[in-house]
Amino acid sequence: SLAMLMYLQRGIPVIYYGEELGLKNLHFTSADQFEDQTVAPWLKDAEKVLSKDAALAMVSETHKLPARGPMPWDATENHGFSEVKPWITGIKQDDACVANEINDTTSMFNFYKELLELKKEALFQTGTYYMISTDKNSYVYQRDLHDESAIVAVSLSDQKTTVEIPAGYTVATLKAGEYQLTNEKLTLMPYAGVVLKKEN
Repeated sequence: SLAMLMYLQRGIPVIYYGEELGLKNLHFTSADQFEDQTVAPWLKDAEKVLSKDAALAMVSETHKLPARGPMPWDATENHGFSEVKPWITGIKQDDACVANEINDTTSMFNFYKELLELKKEALFQTGTYYMISTDKNSYVYQRDLHDESAIVAVSLSDQKTTVEIPAGYTVATLKAGEYQLTNEKLTLMPYAGVVLKKEN
């Protein structure tokens, strides 16, 4: 739903490879895998208060290199990227790969395809942008162009979130997670998002 929040605003969507698969960072098991001379001293200091595994997990989540693994095209040994060992080796944290997701209509890959199809519409390219007043748990905005109008609503909370939206927005064109719409009350389940177009 964060992708929905970002990419349907004005501007050019920039997608870092693997994002469209929901790909997680590689997990490195030693300082040498980072190919960065600052990591070993940092790990040494971190291990004064953390276990070695916890320190490596922390740096694997925050360092730039674990996000730069080869694109996983399939589930073969080198993920369909090459017949030889890739330049970056780490433990892949999930089974996300293009071959698994391309034909799965519920996959992140196909969600991104639908999202980018919406982004091609003039409404989401050049339409006027209005922020709708909401609380800290949600991000809701409206896009208008001529007689077209849509609301993009995203929950930023791990709790159910309810927001008031203008009347008439009942046509769901894209969703991530679950929501309920009762009159002008939109309830989003944790971290859910929805694009609602106005009925003409």
